[in-house]
Amino acid sequence: MVPEGWLGNPRNLIVAKTGNGAWGGVLGTSGPLYLALQNYAPYELGQATVSQVISGLTPNGHYQLRFDCAERNGFGEQELASVSVNGITVLNLINPPANDFAPVRSRFDAHYQH
Repeated sequence: MVPEGWLGNPRNLIVAKTGNGAWGGVLGTSGPLYLALQNYAPYELGQATVSQVISGLTPNGHYQLRFDCAERNGFGEQELASVSVNGITVLNLINPPANDFAPVRSRFDAHYQH
C-alpha cells in the first residue's frame, strides 16, 4: 500500500501498526501507524524507496525537512536512509537507531528550476 501523496513500489512499502512484533515492536511517534520500507531478498527490486513531491517552495528559500526514522529491530545493521532534494543528496544516515524512532532533521535550499 502506498499512502496518498507518496510515490514508491507498493511491494516495498508497508503501513505498519505501531508496536507490531513483525516490525521489531517499534512504537510510532505520531499516531497508530507508520510507513515501513521492505526490501525482498535477493534484492531483485533494488533499494526500497519512497518519495514525495513538495511544491510551492520559494526559490532560494531555506527549509528544514523533519521526520522520524528507525531501524527494524533484529534485522541487521545495514540500513541507509538517504534524502535527496532535486536529485542532490542532502542527508545520508547509516544505521538509524534501533528500538525507537529518532528525529532526523536536514536543511536545504530551494533552487529555481525551469
